[in-house]
Amino acid sequence: MEIIILAITTFFIIKKLHSILGDESDRMYFDYENNNFKTLKEAEKVNKKNDIEGDFNYLTNEAKIYAKEICKKIDNFSLNTFQNIAIKVMEFVIKANNNQNKEEINKFLSKELAEVVCNSFNNEEKNNIILVSLKEAKLCDILKNGTTYDIVVLFDMEQINYTTDKNDNIINGNKSEIVNVKERWYFSHNINSKNQTWFVNKIEEI
Repeated sequence: MEIIILAITTFFIIKKLHSILGDESDRMYFDYENNNFKTLKEAEKVNKKNDIEGDFNYLTNEAKIYAKEICKKIDNFSLNTFQNIAIKVMEFVIKANNNQNKEEINKFLSKELAEVVCNSFNNEEKNNIILVSLKEAKLCDILKNGTTYDIVVLFDMEQINYTTDKNDNIINGNKSEIVNVKERWYFSHNINSKNQTWFVNKIEEI
């Protein structure tokens, strides 16, 4: 009888915590053991690290203020962890673009940007991107507009870019030319949104 009472009590405690925290199944965190990111409730297991005045001391004072606000509002948030996540997202987006996988694109890009990318899949021409190497990934800025934060990550990459027609013939670029590409990726999140995912809102080549 005591076991039954304990089980019932535990159930209601869990339900209460769930109602307070909300559904966090879509929160991103970096799994160091498997060198990958996940969107599971184990996000709470990530160790919080105060790296704002450490590895990211180069940020502007305004960006640091915004980073501290994010840390207060999101449990276990870490700039280092986020930067690692951003790298994985970039790799997944490139792969999804090459495979013209609309479902994957919609997981990582904002609704507006995903629509632009997915519409391009309807063209007879296909843009192919091969990531040769990532020379640098640097969290370079944090912006705020109302309750929405943008974390900007700079990627300095070596890529092979070429375009093929519907018969897979190369019509622009080639598979042997390596070009240097620098892009700023804007990861956006409304802090009051129930969805905890940071979507890529803009990709800006520099």
